[in-house]
Amino acid sequence: MSDLPQTFAALVQSLQSQGYPEATTIASLLHLDTSKATTSMSKRGVLAIYGARFEDGTKADVIATASPRKLLNVVLHNSPILYSDLSNTTFGASQRIERSKFSTGLAILFEIGGLTCGFTAPSPDQAIDSLFCEEMKARNENESAQT
Repeated sequence: MSDLPQTFAALVQSLQSQGYPEATTIASLLHLDTSKATTSMSKRGVLAIYGARFEDGTKADVIATASPRKLLNVVLHNSPILYSDLSNTTFGASQRIERSKFSTGLAILFEIGGLTCGFTAPSPDQAIDSLFCEEMKARNENESAQT
């Protein structure tokens, strides 16, 4: 996970894969060890993977939805990557900082491959705590993507 541009490329590839959301494909593309993880799929098609690990040992939980829009969210536990180490890095087009809608702190949003992607952090001096990509909202929907 230490190469975030590569991780975001894998998130995009996962969202665009046939059969999305499929746990094996997501885990493979993100290089997640799911041998000790719990995986479930709800009747509504929400995939949850709890307790996966990146190659560097960072624990991650994954939530993937296909409807109403595709969304892939990776919640990080004890991430080694500080927001301050990323503040001058460009990840994609239209990069911007917004207040997070789903957690305390901030979200950095950008566009890759026709998707809105980003990461969140509780504050500029703390570690990032989630990564996500989602299909862009249709023009008639309000607001920007998940933050």
